[in-house]
Amino acid sequence: MLKRLLLPALALTLTLVAQPVLACGGFFCDAVTLSPIYQAGERILFSRDDTTVTMHIEIVYAGDPTAFGWILPLAEVPTAQDGSELPLDELVQISSQDLFDTLQALTNPVFRRDVNFESSDECAEDDDMMFGAPESVNADSAGAGGAVAVLQEAKVGPYDAQLIEAESGSKLFEWLNEQGYFQDPKSEPLLDEYVEKGFKFLGIKLQNGQDSGDIKPIALTMSEQAPCVPLKLTSIAATPEMPILVWVLGDGRAVPKNFIHAVVNEQALTYPGAQNYIDVVTEAVDTVQGRAWVTEYAQPANENFKNRFVPSFMSTYLAEADEVTGVTALLDLWQRRSGLGLLDADARDVFEAMLTKPEGLTGYPFGDCYWRWNWQSEDPLCEDNDVHITSDEEFFGALNYWIQQEEVALHLDETVDLETLKARLDSDVVQVRMRLQGLFDKPGVTLTRFFTTLDADEMTRDPIFSFNPDLPNVSLDRAAEFTLWSDDDCEPLGIM
Repeated sequence: MLKRLLLPALALTLTLVAQPVLACGGFFCDAVTLSPIYQAGERILFSRDDTTVTMHIEIVYAGDPTAFGWILPLAEVPTAQDGSELPLDELVQISSQDLFDTLQALTNPVFRRDVNFESSDECAEDDDMMFGAPESVNADSAGAGGAVAVLQEAKVGPYDAQLIEAESGSKLFEWLNEQGYFQDPKSEPLLDEYVEKGFKFLGIKLQNGQDSGDIKPIALTMSEQAPCVPLKLTSIAATPEMPILVWVLGDGRAVPKNFIHAVVNEQALTYPGAQNYIDVVTEAVDTVQGRAWVTEYAQPANENFKNRFVPSFMSTYLAEADEVTGVTALLDLWQRRSGLGLLDADARDVFEAMLTKPEGLTGYPFGDCYWRWNWQSEDPLCEDNDVHITSDEEFFGALNYWIQQEEVALHLDETVDLETLKARLDSDVVQVRMRLQGLFDKPGVTLTRFFTTLDADEMTRDPIFSFNPDLPNVSLDRAAEFTLWSDDDCEPLGIM
C-alpha cells in the first residue's frame, strides 16, 4: 500500500520544441545579519496582451525593513511609440493582496472519490498497476518550445524603484551592497549570467519610514511575450519544498514551455480531502529534479471572476464611487465603502496607515476582552474594560466598532487628512481593482493555474509558459474511482 501511495503518475502530454533557456528574477536575502527573507511560498499572476506581459507578484518578507531588497532582471524594457523607454512608474504599480486570496479561493481543486461495489470471481493479479509508475522522462529535453548606472527612479506605493544597468555582475554586486540591497555572495555568478545576456535590472526597496507590514504586491509590465517565473535568484532565499502557485491569463490554456507537464494519479491520494496532495506532487516532480508543473485549473476567466474585483456592473460602481468624493466625515466614508464591498485587506491597510489611535484610549472592542482572546494565553482573565489600555491590534482590528464611538470618531475626524485618505483609497484600491477586473473581462481570455514544489537546489531554470488554445479546459473537480470487490479471496482496496 505504501508503494502505491508514493507512485504518482507523471505523463508527457505535449510534444514541445526545445528553446533557449531564458531567465527572470527573484529575491535577495540579508546574509549579513543572518535574517534571510523568508519565502514560505510564492504566488504570481501573469496576464498577456498583444505586446506585453504584466506580472503580479506577492512579496513575502519577515525581518528588518532596512534589509529588504528585491531585484528582477529584465530582458527588455517596454518602449513607447516613439521608441523611448516607458517611465518607471508606468511599468511598476501596486497590485492587490485580495487578488491572490481570491484567485486561490476560486481555483482550489476539489477532491472526491467515486466508489463502485462489484461482485466478481476474478481479481486483478497486480493491483499495484492501477496506480501507475512514473514514465521515464528526461528533464533536459522536455523543453518547448565597469560601471553601474541608474537609468530611472520612481516612488511606487511604499517602495523606491530603480531601473539599473551594469557592465559586469561583480560591479553590480558591489553596488547593490553599497545601496542597501543586502545579498548572499551566491548571487554574484547569477548576476554575471544576466549581465552577459544584456539584461537590465529592476530594484525595489522600502522607502524610509516604511516597515515590513507596508509591503504590497506589485504589478510589473514587461515586453517579453512569454510569462516567466522568477526562480533562479529566488533560490537564495527559498524554503525547503517551497510551494509555488502560478496563474496565467491569455488567449487559450497556458502550458509549460521549458518544464514538464505532470499529471498526478488521483488514486494515489488519501481520502477524504486528499490531505497528502502536496506530498504526492512533491514526490512526482522530484523524479525530474523539480522541472514539472501540475495544471490544476483552466477555464474561461469570466466564468468565475465576473464582478469579483469590481462589484456589480462597472457603470454602477463608478457612479457610486464618485459619490465618495463629497463625503466630509470619516464614518460616512467608512460606511459608504462598506456598502460598496470595498473594505478588503487593501482598503484596511490604507485606513490603518492614515488613522491614529486616540492617545490613552481604553477598553476592549465591543467591551469584550474575549473578542481577540488567544486560547493559548496563560492568563485569559480580563482587566476591567474602563482601565484596559487598547492595543493597536485591538484598535485597527476592530475599526468598524471604534469608528462608530462618538469620542473616537471626533478624534479621527480632527486628525485625519480626509482628502488625502480618499485619494489613497482611489489610487491604491479603486484603480487597482479596476485594472484587475479589466484583465479578467477581456473576451476569450482563459485563466490557467499551475502548482509545484521546489527546493533551492532545483531552482536552476526559470520556467516559461506559452499558450495552446486547442487543449481542453481543466475542471476543479477531481474524482478518483475505486472498486470494492466482494470476493473475500481478493485483497480489498480499503477506503482511506
